[in-house]
Amino acid sequence: KGKAGSSVFFSIEETSKKDEIRWLKKEQLIAKWNSNKVTSYGIYKNRCHIFENGTLQLDKAQEGDGGNYTVEIYWNGKPMHTGTYKLDVLEGVSKPNITWQCLTPVKFECKVNEKNYEKFSWKINDNRWEKTDENSKTTSETFGEVTCKVKNAVSEEDTTIKFDCRGLQLDLYMIASIAGGGLLLLISIILLIYCCRRHRQKKRDQSEEAELQVQSPEESAPVPQRRTVSVGEPPRQPKRPPQPHPRSHKSAPRQPAPRRERKKSPKQVYTEDF
Repeated sequence: KGKAGSSVFFSIEETSKKDEIRWLKKEQLIAKWNSNKVTSYGIYKNRCHIFENGTLQLDKAQEGDGGNYTVEIYWNGKPMHTGTYKLDVLEGVSKPNITWQCLTPVKFECKVNEKNYEKFSWKINDNRWEKTDENSKTTSETFGEVTCKVKNAVSEEDTTIKFDCRGLQLDLYMIASIAGGGLLLLISIILLIYCCRRHRQKKRDQSEEAELQVQSPEESAPVPQRRTVSVGEPPRQPKRPPQPHPRSHKSAPRQPAPRRERKKSPKQVYTEDF
């Protein structure tokens, strides 16, 4: 396995009898050594070097360089040795970035850009290294140094930082209390909004009911009832209330006119002298 951008070496067993060495990829000649002279071909030109012992050096490895390589060693035109090698080119891991949260316990997180990492290793203060598949770590220690190391098959990187959470930790009970208080406040606000809307709706209903009670006479007049009549039956005439006979009609007694009082003239008294 090789790291992208770096040099990759294919080592072989040294053979005393050789006068020509050939390296091929998928049966295509990429480099040849002959009498201390090296020649490379195609996209591998100026990227390959063959040592006298037959080792191949491939510079600036790329993901496209992955695959099977074959070496052939000749002496006087006769093959003396043949070998096959497989190459996997991987991206190297980047330098990790550590973040932390002052909780109880303190929580660390190690972030890398690549996804081809294999293992994380953690070291807090003077404790031993701990290997894990997780990129997070918790500890009860509140200050000191923490180191995160990331590695894959071709490279590894590490980062060390100092942390201090003394006096900044949030107790779990405090967090639960804050969350509970926020929940109660939210429920209170919802209930208040509901009661306000209910009160407004009640006042609106009472107003509409008062408007219905105060109606015009036309609206309050009874609706005439309909009567069904069978076919062939003459319609019934509505009954009229009995009218008084003209002869039996008696006029109301006349009231006597008020009498006028006459003023009485005073009586004359005559006296005679005897």
